[in-house]
Amino acid sequence: MSNIEDYFTNNYSDARARFLAACRSKDLKVQTFVNEFGDDSEVELATDLTIIGDVDARKMLIITSGVHGAELMCGSGCQVGMIKESRFSSLPDDTAVILLHALNPWGAANLRRNNEDNIDLCRNFLEFTQALPRNEHYEAIHELLLCPDYEGKERDDVNNRLAQFKAEKGMGVFIGAIMSGQFEHADGMSFGGQQARWSSRALMSILGQYANKAAKVCLLDYHSGLGPYAYGSLVCMQLGRDLQRARDWFGHWLTAPMEDVSATGDKFHPASGHATEGHMRALPQAELTSVVLEYGTYDMGDNLQALLDDHWLTLHGDLNSPVGQKIKQAMLATHYPDDPEWRASIWTRSEQVIRQALKGLQND
Repeated sequence: MSNIEDYFTNNYSDARARFLAACRSKDLKVQTFVNEFGDDSEVELATDLTIIGDVDARKMLIITSGVHGAELMCGSGCQVGMIKESRFSSLPDDTAVILLHALNPWGAANLRRNNEDNIDLCRNFLEFTQALPRNEHYEAIHELLLCPDYEGKERDDVNNRLAQFKAEKGMGVFIGAIMSGQFEHADGMSFGGQQARWSSRALMSILGQYANKAAKVCLLDYHSGLGPYAYGSLVCMQLGRDLQRARDWFGHWLTAPMEDVSATGDKFHPASGHATEGHMRALPQAELTSVVLEYGTYDMGDNLQALLDDHWLTLHGDLNSPVGQKIKQAMLATHYPDDPEWRASIWTRSEQVIRQALKGLQND
């Protein structure tokens, strides 16, 4: 029996090393796209790609990890395990698999959800030539989220005012305000940017180059931090026939935030500029089924607080201070719990979803 603990690690450098080593062990060629807009770190920041099967196949499963940097570790471990255990060694006819590792390498290396520009890449796939959406609920609390004090009277006042907002509007509105995306404040939470950035451009280019001949594509994107602990919730941001197809493939427990906002509660929410929008634009020729596999960790309130604290640290704090280190530890824990049973569960769920995806691609 395989030891899945060998597939997982808690930092970007080791995750990338394990992915590359797994590819070498199976004689898989790797193409590397280096992010040269990151920082002065001695660590190379890169997105790596490997293809299993014929790149001209009509049916294609594309598996991505690390769009949100701190969420790389769970997806990377699953990708490494797939390769090490030769899960794609006997693919159905006319079917290929593309593995894309660490789409946001700077965020992964620095344990940030966002990229080097403080942009949430999963809000960076809009048509930026058109008018950008306005998040009115976020506007009401943006200034509060810029508080320079981590503790003290001003921080207490900010916390009280945020609590009042939650009491008046509800927890779902509060989470949506912070997480759904905003496009006006570069120093704000969930900033979607005002133009496509390196990682989103790289993904669009890769899809256009390697999947432009596919007639049927399933794109599976690994995330973590939302949903029940140790369970992989499937989320589809598509509508209509595409959403129905996703439900047919994966089951009716699949969540559809864009279809019925009220049904998603405070767990999942609509998003502007989601990567799914980019998938659809990059692959207009394909019947596309785009789903997010979202692995739950801890309580949503704790996870959201970790993101808020990390935002404060980026704007005002000292990474090397005790407070800074505590915040980074919380960022890792809320996206990658130090729990072998959690990893065992997400590995099993990953196997199930991949089996469903490959079966779905064969349906006429």
